[in-house]
Amino acid sequence: MCRIRSLTISGFLALFFLFLSQPVSAQSIAPSLESCFQYYDYGNIRAQLSPEKSSYSPGEPVKIWGSVVNNNTFPVVDTVLYAHVRRINESSYQQNGHYLVDRLTLEEGLNFIPGESKNIEFNLPDIDDYANGDYQIQYFIFSKYGFHYGGRPFLEEDHAGVSNFTIRNGDDPEVYFDIDSLTVNGTPHDLREQIAEYSPGEMALTVGLHDSRPVKSAIPVLMKLYSFEDTFESKLVTESSHTIPSGRQTFPLTITPPAAGAYVLVLEIPSPQKSLFKYRFAVTGDTESTLRMNDLGVSDFPFTAQSRAWVCFHSPTLTNSRQTTVTLSVLDDNQKVVDAVSISDAMSSDVAAISIPLEKLQTPDDFSIEATFADSGGEETVSIHYDCGTFQRAVRLLSLRYDPRKPFILSVDAKNSCGNTVQDSILDAVRIRSGDALVMEKDNYAVSSGSITLTGFAPGAYSAEVRMGEDRQTLDFTIPDSAGRTSRTMMIVIVTAILIVVTVLSVWLFKRKRRP
Repeated sequence: MCRIRSLTISGFLALFFLFLSQPVSAQSIAPSLESCFQYYDYGNIRAQLSPEKSSYSPGEPVKIWGSVVNNNTFPVVDTVLYAHVRRINESSYQQNGHYLVDRLTLEEGLNFIPGESKNIEFNLPDIDDYANGDYQIQYFIFSKYGFHYGGRPFLEEDHAGVSNFTIRNGDDPEVYFDIDSLTVNGTPHDLREQIAEYSPGEMALTVGLHDSRPVKSAIPVLMKLYSFEDTFESKLVTESSHTIPSGRQTFPLTITPPAAGAYVLVLEIPSPQKSLFKYRFAVTGDTESTLRMNDLGVSDFPFTAQSRAWVCFHSPTLTNSRQTTVTLSVLDDNQKVVDAVSISDAMSSDVAAISIPLEKLQTPDDFSIEATFADSGGEETVSIHYDCGTFQRAVRLLSLRYDPRKPFILSVDAKNSCGNTVQDSILDAVRIRSGDALVMEKDNYAVSSGSITLTGFAPGAYSAEVRMGEDRQTLDFTIPDSAGRTSRTMMIVIVTAILIVVTVLSVWLFKRKRRP
């Protein structure tokens, strides 16, 4: 069973729960607290992306392409592909990671069925603000609701995949934050250490600055303090603009986090060379925290007789959360609640869950699930809708056909989860053999109009294998001799036509030149 560290402290506390149960609409029995990890599996969506080249110069587009694959057994929706761009730190990586240069949202609204792979292609924004050096792009996959599926960008070096490239022929790194020089309240700290906890109140931080420019000038700095993580601006607690005077080698800063909990401090130098600094820490105290939602999902789409919906949650501090009522509801295609469960307690830092079967739904391919957290500070609701459009191009069922009358086309009948035909799809792999010889091998193959082209194949017997997620289909077929003769005849006709056109054109040009 997969286990992860608490999102704000190292490890989970082994605590027991006392809870009250209040069934909603008296439609389901009171739920028990369960382990989140029998439903949700962290780290099973991976980014397999590579740059087009290994080295770039300023002004060149850095093209990245590849795929993102969902290796979970459950579907995920509304996910975001996010990235940190880091310049390699060879001297103190173990203590402080690499130098952070940029943070970017690359793709949004990505929906995956289990096993689905999506082709991804993008260009990095202008790299003129990046200095010479070796770089690593670290990828993270999370939902717009804040559920993390691959990598956690608020922790150092916890990612869903990386791409590496080099920048040459630009400026050497002259201005950047010195990640080896952080002090908090006069005590040195490393960025990759176990998350440090501080008492409530004012915090005095100092971050070093590397500035090797021969002619110094003032440097602008933007400070942002986020609650829990920095990937959503809705988590912003406070921000301010500062200026480091010319020639100064440190940046002192005083902040006062408003309550107990986890925070991320982000400092950014936008010019003359881009540099970012991130530090995550925790503030202790007796303040009861707001319960955090870790995941909301379903085991299958369309659902089956065994399918369930779940919601995961935990207190993001050492202390228990506020007394919170957690309600998990299932809604039909008319957005009417057909089943719901509810539990009320002050939850611990263990990542727990409640779940509910989907058996009362009548529309297996059109429904919603909803989770509501209500406490003395207010109410938070997240709702996710599942229908055929959510996974419209996600191929789940495949079949292969071959028609000798169309000898150079292998037809792929692809259908999505709802049984609808998908004309243009991306197959994970296509392998075609002639005897023991592999004559075609392609990954992430783009099928256009339901066809795999066999242009250039000689007459003979072949065996095809096509794979999409967990579905694997094979077909033996034979390209007839007549196809080869037809192909040779067509080639002769084409070549003859070209020769005739060239001859006529040459004669015409020759006569034109001889005219007085």
